[in-house]
Amino acid sequence: MNAQMTNTTAFLQNFDETLKDVLAQSPEWLRALRRESARRFQEAGLPTVKDEEWKYTSLTALTQQPFVAASSTDISEDSFKAYADDKIRLVFVNGQYNQNLSRLPKDLIGQLTIMPLEKAAAENDGKLKSVFAAFDVSHETRLSFLNNALWQQGIYIEVPAKTKFESRIHIVHVAANSKERFYICPRTIIYLNSLSEASVLESHISLDDAGVYLSNGVTDVYLADGAVLNYYKAQKESGQAFHINHIKTWCERNARFN
Repeated sequence: MNAQMTNTTAFLQNFDETLKDVLAQSPEWLRALRRESARRFQEAGLPTVKDEEWKYTSLTALTQQPFVAASSTDISEDSFKAYADDKIRLVFVNGQYNQNLSRLPKDLIGQLTIMPLEKAAAENDGKLKSVFAAFDVSHETRLSFLNNALWQQGIYIEVPAKTKFESRIHIVHVAANSKERFYICPRTIIYLNSLSEASVLESHISLDDAGVYLSNGVTDVYLADGAVLNYYKAQKESGQAFHINHIKTWCERNARFN
């Protein structure tokens, strides 16, 4: 790796070690995508004010402090319940899926598919490959390349054809108290088969109003013919945090993304 490439990831401590870990846990087709994404990010680095989309938003402050990959931590349900008390609740704490805090009623099993993204990558790779293939890699942003390379745990949601799913699905990303400056790369994939309908809310919540962290998320939405997704996003984060998020949507004929 040359000096220029090293400098682009200097603010992310142990970048190479984290990438090595996620590569080891990924199937071969996903490893290839991760390697290519890491290469593109390392070559391009963060956007600057010289980039048209970022000319009013400087990320200089982000590069002047080191961030480490987030570590898992325990929190109580009461600490965030005021923001997330839905029937279906998928909770991530510092980027790690927390099964104890999540809710997935047994009577909903079979009506839709909800599984850890890393499991879906191994067991349902056909659908995931079609999602990744739908988006031209040349149109990806630099920070979505970073997410592609380093996401560790995410969620995969799929609604069967001709199914109108009434209950709202709430994905809750919690940044918990930490003395370290940490980064997370949330990743969500939503796949609606033909003539299906669902509603999804993604919330980003901090339990420490002074916490310093980077949340660099990507949400991929694939809507087959005639599918309808009602998507919402809410934030209640630390004023010291850096939050960057990309929502990519692919709509087939007569599909609708609200």
